[in-house]
Amino acid sequence: MSKGPLGVFLAFMGLLLVMFFGESFGPMAAFIALAVWCFVCQFLRSRGDSEAHRGNWRGMVLVAALPIVLAVLNLLFERGSGRAQGPFILVFGLAGVYAGAYTAALLARRKAARH
Repeated sequence: MSKGPLGVFLAFMGLLLVMFFGESFGPMAAFIALAVWCFVCQFLRSRGDSEAHRGNWRGMVLVAALPIVLAVLNLLFERGSGRAQGPFILVFGLAGVYAGAYTAALLARRKAARH
């Protein structure tokens, strides 16, 4: 399966997963689910690239688009205590993206060192 269709599928499933966890288990579960989703998406996009966390910023921005848009929409449209979730959405999402890229780069370097 190529990375294009896989990315689209993961984007839709990730958004549904984050919304499900948020509605069922509370906002902290949604933040953690968002971080895990961003990690998996970025890891799958960056696998095999030993410099994914340094040179692949365009790919990282593509995966980070969802948490950035969610945080901006939260800050624009939420009122009261719901507005405080925007920074958490941004931090957890971007941390997941960078962790996915770093893990992919680390595994690629280890694989290259073995061969």
